[in-house]
Amino acid sequence: MEDREGQSLLREPLLSAEATESVGMAEEIPTSSDQNDAVIGQEQLMMEETETPWYKSPLQLIAMLSNYSTSYNVVNISMVIPILEFTIEGTTSEDAAASASSLLAGMIVGQLLGGYLGDSPVLGRMGALQLVMVLQVIASLGSAMIWSSLSRDAFFVWLAIFRFLLGVGAGGVYPLAAVLSAEQGNSQNATSTEPQQQSPKQVRRVVLTFSTQGLGFITVPLVTVPLLYMTTNLDIVWRVILALGSIPGIIMMAAQLWIHKQNSRHEPIPTTEQEESQPENENCNNDPQDNYNNNPQENQDEEEADPTVQNGLQENNNNNTEESPDADDGALMRDIQIMEEQLRDNTGRWASIQGEPMLFRKLLGTAGTWFLFDVLFYGNALFQPIVIEAAFGSSSKGGDPIIELRETAINSLILTAIALPGYGVAGLVMGRRICGILQTPKYIMLQGFALMAVLYFAIGTNWSALKHTPVLLVLLYGMTFFAANNGPNTTTFILPSMVFSPECRSTLNGVSAAAGKLGALTGATLFEPVAETYGDANVMLICSGIAVLAFVMTWWFVQMHPTSHRHE
Repeated sequence: MEDREGQSLLREPLLSAEATESVGMAEEIPTSSDQNDAVIGQEQLMMEETETPWYKSPLQLIAMLSNYSTSYNVVNISMVIPILEFTIEGTTSEDAAASASSLLAGMIVGQLLGGYLGDSPVLGRMGALQLVMVLQVIASLGSAMIWSSLSRDAFFVWLAIFRFLLGVGAGGVYPLAAVLSAEQGNSQNATSTEPQQQSPKQVRRVVLTFSTQGLGFITVPLVTVPLLYMTTNLDIVWRVILALGSIPGIIMMAAQLWIHKQNSRHEPIPTTEQEESQPENENCNNDPQDNYNNNPQENQDEEEADPTVQNGLQENNNNNTEESPDADDGALMRDIQIMEEQLRDNTGRWASIQGEPMLFRKLLGTAGTWFLFDVLFYGNALFQPIVIEAAFGSSSKGGDPIIELRETAINSLILTAIALPGYGVAGLVMGRRICGILQTPKYIMLQGFALMAVLYFAIGTNWSALKHTPVLLVLLYGMTFFAANNGPNTTTFILPSMVFSPECRSTLNGVSAAAGKLGALTGATLFEPVAETYGDANVMLICSGIAVLAFVMTWWFVQMHPTSHRHE
């Protein structure tokens, strides 16, 4: 393996929209550096032209579905706990905290385990993903079928157990879905141990996978609100909300079973020995078409003389590609086989981690920033009811529980809807130039943390005044989630899948994600007592300070171009 000390957190070709621009300057090549840029741009264009569209890639769709399932299962408890407060007599805030904490603890375990298994030659990426998705299905259905006749303590113990198992399954998806999206665009990404040229399309595929998190988040209130209007039986409502979390996993397993059955009709991929013996067999074949294939020079002259031959062959190839119903299934199995072969041939997980260039700096750029971000993101997710109550009051307290729960679900839907476009904006701008600035993951992360710092500071310093203008308070608070989704929430997900070597990519991705959930556990644990001790306004100011610290860490530890400093 060649020395990769020149690598940094983000390899230049990953982000190089400039590389594609260099193609247009090919006629003005004053230096060898410009020549190299032009060549890189041409190779990148060719790579993008040969990439399969995301909606035709089974691996991409599987990654997106699994991430959607994870996001739904993580946040649906936020709608279930308020319902249980009315259906389970004596429910306390400690019960709710235990359910939330058990999920986060399970996610930390799952992210480490999923990342480790993803680099295993036994299971590989797809095998590990299937395992954690099965765990999600079991835990979702199990939590929905807990007996209401149990005592309060026994009920919440079982809920915490199932939420922990669900967390393990959900956490395992994080590194696996990201790595699958990053690697499946170009088979070389899954097999080569050298720095790869990641096209902007490939980066956007990882962003696309992550954006399904927003769909999962908004699905929870979209499901809850109609259920609360359709029935007044709250016992049915919370069970349906939890049980629906199993559907994406069931769909994924059914789809994979169908693909496996379809693929069983395919001939096995020839081994190296078969490929080497194939030319000898072809030479013994007297078929005129085979003779045509065995005389390339002669055939080239004939094709140049008769353009209809080329047109006919091209049309034939296109028809074969379009009309073959099993083409995508075969491509899926080939991609999986490539990844499995790469994992079997690697030099060893721990040796790869020890030999990873700039490992500590990379982990500070991925795990460190993810930790700080999740302190803010999950802490504020639990802080939402406080903001809603400050903005709109609690007029329904002590009244009809159905009306109160409807208000809670609708308010959650409003905040989620404000934040949702952030995912789309990240996908649209990633890798493009906006106002002359190349929108790399580093710049997008910096912009997100900067905007979050400003918004938290504005809310904290004007808390009392904003309580009298509830619409503005909710808008500013919702914008903090928009800035998060457009910035660090997206980039912390994609960076680990791009910056580490293939042999240890899944493992270190899991370590980074686990650091994030450790931050989530910290934020979820500390926000409420800090608010009670120092006040709600000071919580927002503390959040602003954490965002500034994360901005500084991003600036120093997330590099943008490893071999060129023209944009630094």
